[in-house]
Amino acid sequence: MPNQKELGLAVVGCGVVGRIRATLAKDFPGIGWIGLSDMNERVGQDLKDDIDADYFTTDFRKLIVRPEVDAVIAVSYTHLTLPTILLV
Repeated sequence: MPNQKELGLAVVGCGVVGRIRATLAKDFPGIGWIGLSDMNERVGQDLKDDIDADYFTTDFRKLIVRPEVDAVIAVSYTHLTLPTILLV
């Protein structure tokens, strides 16, 4: 579609599932910016380097408030997802 804005995507959680989703999103039409967050700095930084993401932080709150972010994929252990969402 002409003049359609590219989507800025945040991926919170860079483990196995987050890695898959971020990797697929990187080449998905319409995704123009990808930011990542994970509590494990090594895991997150490795993914950032592997997919050439635009931003990484260990604090998901710093990621999701960035002006580039239009959508968030939150990937977490099942027992942590609801409490994490409620804290935001």
